[in-house]
Amino acid sequence: MDQLYTGFKLQSPIRYGVLVVRTHDQGILADRTCFTASGFTILEEIGPGDFKRVVKDIRPDIVLIIGELKTYHDVAICREICGGFNGLVVAVAVNDATQFESVILENGADDFISGRFSIDSLLARMKALIRRTQSPASQTGNGHNGNGLIRIGDLEINGTGRMASLDNREIPLTTAEFDLLWLLASRPNQIVSRDELYRELMRIEYDGLDRCVDLRVCRLRKKLGDCGKKPRMIKSVRSEGYVLVGEQLK
Repeated sequence: MDQLYTGFKLQSPIRYGVLVVRTHDQGILADRTCFTASGFTILEEIGPGDFKRVVKDIRPDIVLIIGELKTYHDVAICREICGGFNGLVVAVAVNDATQFESVILENGADDFISGRFSIDSLLARMKALIRRTQSPASQTGNGHNGNGLIRIGDLEINGTGRMASLDNREIPLTTAEFDLLWLLASRPNQIVSRDELYRELMRIEYDGLDRCVDLRVCRLRKKLGDCGKKPRMIKSVRSEGYVLVGEQLK
């Protein structure tokens, strides 16, 4: 991976803690200066076996999973880490592992980077993820009651605390899943196009081919118990996008 750095900095003075999990022995973050200058602090670099113990102690904002990421064993490691951490997870493949991109994203990673890329690119993606986590609580739109809460039927979404519950049971959501749910729930019974989902959630234009948002919808449906052949809550609208169906409660 090219270790280029051209002075990228976070505008916010807040420093974000990063936990690095290496699936293989090789490390790529020997020089942490660029991370520090950009508002990130590498808290620790560990192997997968130490994750559960360490993550509870240091409470990072972002977890970077770094390795070859080209075997199903690597996918299992990503699944376990994403399942035990509700913050941001970025999977970084040091080689070309694009064949596993959709699988790793489907198993909970918020972003996936593969092949040759610069540290600047990695930092820019981390910054974009942080922007997305900060946006829902500050937005006011349809369905937002002014207290950071959206209620649709038995579904309750807390934008300030970034938590969601269904039938009074908390739903364990990743950052990307929460952002998707918030955006759809902010406009109940309204179609949100794929173009808008990509612009709002990923800050890119939809190219007509990428399935990242579709995979996130699939994961979200599973967690909402809405993954049958005919979903009740999050419905697909062919050639358009998705709509969250339900009665908005005040």
